Amino acid sequence: MIFDEVVEEWLKYKSKNVKESTFEQIEVITRLHIKPFFGNKRIMKIRRADIKDWLDHYAELKNKKGESAYSFGARLKYLSVMKSLLHYTVHELEVLEKNPADKLKVPVKDNVELNKDAVKYYSLNELKQILDYMKTYKHQRYIEYQLYYMLMYFLSETGLRISEALALCWSDIEDNKINIERQVRRDNNNKSIITTLKTHRHTVP
Repeated sequence: MIFDEVVEEWLKYKSKNVKESTFEQIEVITRLHIKPFFGNKRIMKIRRADIKDWLDHYAELKNKKGESAYSFGARLKYLSVMKSLLHYTVHELEVLEKNPADKLKVPVKDNVELNKDAVKYYSLNELKQILDYMKTYKHQRYIEYQLYYMLMYFLSETGLRISEALALCWSDIEDNKINIERQVRRDNNNKSIITTLKTHRHTVP
C-alpha cells in the first residue's frame, strides 16, 4: 500500500473513535507535517531511519530569530500521531509486521530547549499585583462590573483552565465542589463551541 492510502483508512478509523476536536488536530498534523514526507512512499519501504530523518528535519528548522521553529512539545505530538498511524497499519490493516516507530523518542540536543517549554506561573506577589490592578480596570461595555477580575480570581482559586471556566453552569456547582464536564473551544471558523472533556474531573474552591 502507498502511505497516502494508509492515511486515508486511518483517518476514517480515527474520525469514529476520537472526539471531533482531537480528530481535527490529528488531521492537521497528518496533512501538514507527515504526508509531505511519506505520502508517495510504499508503507513497506518506510524504515526507522526515515522517521528519524523526519524528526531531525523539524528539530533543525529555525525561525527568523534563529530559534527552533518547532517546540519539543510539538515534535512529541507529531511522533505520537505517526506512531498511532503505524500501529493501526500493523494491528488493523495487518500490512506491516512491526511498527518502525516503536520506542522511538524525540531527540533533545540540550537542556536549553526543555527549559523553554517549562511551565510559567505568577508568584503570589505577582498574582496579587495583577488582581489589584484588575479591580480598578473598567470594561468599555460593562463599566460597573469587574468581569476580568472575577474571572482571574476564580481561575487562581480553583486551578481551572479558562476553557473549562467559560463552559461552567450554576448546576455544575455542588456544595464545595465544581463538576467539570465541558470546555469551550474555537472551530475552524473561529466560532465558540462547547465540547465534552476526555475525562470528568472536579475541583474544590
